[in-house]
Amino acid sequence: MNILEASGFAAEFVEEWGRSFSQILSQAGVASPTIENLDPRTCAGAISNIGEKIKAVTVSGGGRINGLMLLGAEKEMLQLGQALMSEAINPSAEFSEKYRNAAAELVRQAAEHMRSQPGSPEGKKIEVSFSVPEKSEAGAICGGIRVSQAKFPAVTLVLVASPELADSIRAMAEVHESHSNSAGASSVAIPAAANVPPAPASNLDMLFDVKLDATIRFGERQLLLREVLQMGPGSVIELDRQITEPADLLVAGRLVARGEVVVVNGSFGLRVTELVSSAGSANLLPV
Repeated sequence: MNILEASGFAAEFVEEWGRSFSQILSQAGVASPTIENLDPRTCAGAISNIGEKIKAVTVSGGGRINGLMLLGAEKEMLQLGQALMSEAINPSAEFSEKYRNAAAELVRQAAEHMRSQPGSPEGKKIEVSFSVPEKSEAGAICGGIRVSQAKFPAVTLVLVASPELADSIRAMAEVHESHSNSAGASSVAIPAAANVPPAPASNLDMLFDVKLDATIRFGERQLLLREVLQMGPGSVIELDRQITEPADLLVAGRLVARGEVVVVNGSFGLRVTELVSSAGSANLLPV
């Protein structure tokens, strides 16, 4: 495998993957994982040290991440699967199909999280697949991440781009560098204004620090007074919403968004998947 030339954009690409993995692992119960970004040459050495016990997860259909392959040791892929299943880390366990599926699902969720960031194209449905990489397989190492935590032994994942994805990263790096140079030239050409008073804050700016109550609504149900009086420990109240349906985000009692319920550092949270019309948000402002 080749090594992708170091560039600012390639480094940002790797950093985005690190942030996405950190988010998904946090939701799985690995609190505040440490993410270390690795340069391509360090990753090439890591691949050599893994030897034959190496596994690959290939991402397809993910827009700008289509054709990305993640390489890692089998025992570390096992560890990722156990983490997603909220199981105790057991390196002696067999890397069975359920752990392969769990590790692949973790990668898929990280890819979905990365694609959900602003500026990322939608692309097709993301799919992931496990394989044993061939030594002659074409691709370029663009970097890697090392994930660790006090109770989570370090896991190293090497990011390998397909020839097409590598070409795309190189092209984006050239555009990124060109824009950076243009911005630098512009900043030199424009003189700083002297003694210009700051623009007065608008009335709307004064409202931005107002605190509003936010509530996640899983569903609703009308109860008879008789049912309320009969309620006791162990009673189950069935709501009007299926478990696969999104939850509502209410701000100041008004519906502003819908999304998936997640766990972040041991607390419930909401990953927003749909925003309600801007008219609903505008109603939050005082008249």
